[in-house]
Amino acid sequence: MAAHTQSRKSAQRSKAHTFIKGSEPQHYDTPKLGYLDESTMGYYKRVQQQLAEDEFPSEDEKVIFVRNVMNETAGEEIKLGQNQTVSRILEQLLGIASPEQISRFLDGLLTDSTTACTDRILSHVTQTVLILSANLLRSAAVEIHIKEAISKNIGKLSEAMLVDIVGNTGHSYATHIVRTLLEVLTGVKVSHKLSSRSRSKRQEEKASHVPETNEKAEEEITSNFKGLFQQFCTQLPCKEVFENSLTSEITSPVLQTLLFVLHEYENAQCQDVCKKLLKHMKRCNGLPEYSCDRLASRVVECLLSVASEKQIVRIYDKHLEPRLVELALHPVGNFVIQSLIQHSSQEQFKSIFEVLAERLEDIFAANHVGIVTSLATACIRLKTKQKKYIEAVMKAFHCYEPERRVHVAPLILTMSTYETYFKLEEGGENNTTENKKVDESTDVALERQTLHGSVLLQHLLSFENTASIVASLLNLKPRDLAAMACDQSGSHVIDALARSAAVGEKSRDGLITQMKGQFVHVTMDKYGSRTLESIWSTATLKQKTSIAAELSARVDQLSSDRFGRYAVRNCALQHFKQRRKDWDEVQTRTSKKRKMFNDIIGVTGHGKLNAKKSK
Repeated sequence: MAAHTQSRKSAQRSKAHTFIKGSEPQHYDTPKLGYLDESTMGYYKRVQQQLAEDEFPSEDEKVIFVRNVMNETAGEEIKLGQNQTVSRILEQLLGIASPEQISRFLDGLLTDSTTACTDRILSHVTQTVLILSANLLRSAAVEIHIKEAISKNIGKLSEAMLVDIVGNTGHSYATHIVRTLLEVLTGVKVSHKLSSRSRSKRQEEKASHVPETNEKAEEEITSNFKGLFQQFCTQLPCKEVFENSLTSEITSPVLQTLLFVLHEYENAQCQDVCKKLLKHMKRCNGLPEYSCDRLASRVVECLLSVASEKQIVRIYDKHLEPRLVELALHPVGNFVIQSLIQHSSQEQFKSIFEVLAERLEDIFAANHVGIVTSLATACIRLKTKQKKYIEAVMKAFHCYEPERRVHVAPLILTMSTYETYFKLEEGGENNTTENKKVDESTDVALERQTLHGSVLLQHLLSFENTASIVASLLNLKPRDLAAMACDQSGSHVIDALARSAAVGEKSRDGLITQMKGQFVHVTMDKYGSRTLESIWSTATLKQKTSIAAELSARVDQLSSDRFGRYAVRNCALQHFKQRRKDWDEVQTRTSKKRKMFNDIIGVTGHGKLNAKKSK
C-alpha cells in the first residue's frame, strides 16, 4: 500500500486518509473459502488495530476513516465476509458506519443471497446487517430514500428465504437469518426468550441488539412488511417444519420464534398455529411423550407460554394431568411442568398443587427444585395455597411436628432433612424422642448453604404470612446468622428478611438484636458488607444507632479494611462518634424520606397496605 512508502513526516498526516488504498490488492480466485491474500489481510488487520486504539484526532477524522474502509469493501462484501478474521472486523465497522454505507453493504450481500445466508462465516455478518438495517428503519434521522432501499433489500432477502423455507429452517446458518427476519419484519424482540442452548455466543450477542417495538414508526414499517410476514406464517406451520422442530435442534428455535412473535404481534393467529401444532403432536407420539424429549420439550414449553387459558386447560386435562407426577419427576419433563405451573390459572393451579404437594419430598429427592420454586412463585402470583405450601415444605424436610418447625429455615437453606441436619439415624433403633432431644442439644453449625435453598427461602419471605419462616431465622445463633450474611447464597436471605414488605419492624429489631456482636465481622466480608447495606437501608433510627454504636468502637480497623471502609462512609461512623446530634438529624431525615416514599406508594408488593404488615 502507498501509505507504507511515505516518509515519517508525511505519515503524520491524518490517520484516516492512510486507509485510502493507493493500489488495490489483488484478489486471486481460489477454491478455499475465505481465502484473502497477504496484502488484503494486512490491510484489514491494520484497520482492526486502528479501531482498537481509537486515537482519532476528531470525530470527523473517524468518520473519514470508516468511509474510506467501507468504500474498499464495495463489490467485495461476499468474499471479505467469508473470512473469519475480516468478518469480525466488518461487523465492528458496520456498527459505526453511516446509514448509506450499511444500505450499500446490504445491497452487496444480495448479489449472492444464498451464500450470504448459508455460509458458516458470512451468515453472521448478514445477521448483523439485518439488525442494523432494522434499527435504521425505526430512526427518524435516516433519509427516506435510504429507508426505501433498505426495505426493498429486506424484502428481497425475505423472498429468497421463502423459496425453500423448509430447507432454510433446517440449515445450520440460514435458520438464524429466518429467525432474525421474523423479528425484523414485525419489530418484536423475542430472541431472549429462547433456550440459550440453541444459540452460539456470537448469536447471543446479536440477540441483545434486535430492536424493540417503537409505536408510530413501528406501525408504518410493520404495515410495509405485513404481506411478507404473512407468507412466513403461511409456510412455516406445515407438517415438515413441525416434524423437524420436534426432532431438530436447528429447526426448533424457528418455530419457537414464530410462536413468540405471533403471541405479541397477532395473538389470534398464534392460537391457530398452536392448534395445528397440538393436532400434529396428537397424531404422532402424543404430547406427554414429547414432554420427555430433550428437543421436543422446548417446543412444548413454548406452546404453554403462548397458548390461551382455554388451550392450557385443555392441554392439562387431556394430556398432562394423568401423568403429572411422572413428568414432575422426569429429568426433562419437569421443565414442562414448571412452564405449566407458571402459566396456569388459579383454579388449574389448585388442582396441580394438590397433586404435587403430596409428592414434594420425592421432587426434592430428584433434585427438581425448579418445580418447588415454580409452585412458590405461583402461590405468590395467585395469592393462594401459601399456608399449605409451607406445611408441605415442612413435611418434605421432616420438620412438620410443632417442636421441629423452628428449624425449618436452616433445613431449607442447607437442603437437608431434619435427621440429616442433626445427624440422627433416620428410622434406626436409637431414634427415640429422648435421643433426638440429646442430639439437638449438640452444637450444629450452619454449613453447606445452597443456592436453591436460598432462592426458596427468599420466595417464602415474600408470602403474606412469614411468621414461621421469620421465627426460624431469628432462632438461629448469632454466629449462624453471621455465616449466612457472609455467604454468597445465604446473604440474599438476610437481604430478603430486611427488605420484605411482609416482615414487620419487630422482626427486624429481632434480627439486629440477634446479630449483635457480629456486625464488625460481617462488615469486613465481601458479601457481608452488602448485607449490612440492605439492613441499614430499611433500619429505623433506633436500629441504626445500635449498629453504629457497635461499629464505631472499631472504626480504625474498619477504615483500613477493603470492605469495612464502605460501612465507615455509608454509616457516617466518624460523625456518629464526633457529632452525634448532627448524625441523629441526618438519619432521622433519611428515615422520614423513606417512610414518605412508602406512604406515596401505599401498597406493598403483595397488594396489602403497609399498615397490615405481619409482626
